[in-house]
Amino acid sequence: MLLMQHGMVYEGDSGYPLKPFLLTPFLNPGTRGEERYNRSYKQTRVIVEQTFGILKSRFRCLHSSGGSLQYHPRKCAKIAAACMLLHNRCVRHRIPVPELLEDREELEDRIDEPQGAHGNHVKRVRAEIVENYFA
Repeated sequence: MLLMQHGMVYEGDSGYPLKPFLLTPFLNPGTRGEERYNRSYKQTRVIVEQTFGILKSRFRCLHSSGGSLQYHPRKCAKIAAACMLLHNRCVRHRIPVPELLEDREELEDRIDEPQGAHGNHVKRVRAEIVENYFA
């Protein structure tokens, strides 16, 4: 999550549409800055996915093989937060992570770039990030 002059911005993979609050990678990067943005984006995503994999292996209730959390979203958020706190405690006490589970939840579908006035604004915001941080 980035905190910018435009407000908070979340990062989503290319399976999500580009929105004012959700930045995605460039489908066809045309500049060096856009390529660097995508590369940085991919590196960040790998770290996040590895972290989720570790949490899902340690706490099977978070993994789809254990079903899904059938609770109100607020309670699910509390369960996830508790798992993260417990994981950090395990790390401090050097408790090993169980065997990593294979995750088959890959999202391969690609969504087209947004169009129209809304899409142009979001593209400008993303281009500004590229210019300020990756060019």
